[in-house]
Amino acid sequence: MFTFGFRSRQNLHHVQPDLILVVSRGLLYSPHNFAITEGLRFMPRQQKLVNAGFSRTLNSKHLFQGDGFSHAIDIVAVGDLNKDGCIDAQDKSLTWAEDIYTEIAGGIKKASRELRIKIRWGGDFKSFFDGPHFEVVYA
Repeated sequence: MFTFGFRSRQNLHHVQPDLILVVSRGLLYSPHNFAITEGLRFMPRQQKLVNAGFSRTLNSKHLFQGDGFSHAIDIVAVGDLNKDGCIDAQDKSLTWAEDIYTEIAGGIKKASRELRIKIRWGGDFKSFFDGPHFEVVYA
């Protein structure tokens, strides 16, 4: 069973509590361990990511929303990703593999359905694949 480490917990500060519930439960269902790399962002960082081509909007759900929380997180796959019993260079080469994020997203989506909290996964974006991105949706 996987658990979030100190850095992941720190990166969940100021993230909408519903999203924290979903990704925390999703970690239990995920076949791969993952860490939270980013939750709340401020505009200078968002501008930098847009300028570098890593984000396509200045209206990011990572920024403070109307309820005072960030509505988005980014993750990174970590650990024994190829399930061969050791953490090595082969696992590092899989860190950004789309299929790894698709499998992780399956666990997070399952948690979303169980908790009845709607999320959007960046891997489902029509314009580009953003596998590490998850956001809570209030419609």
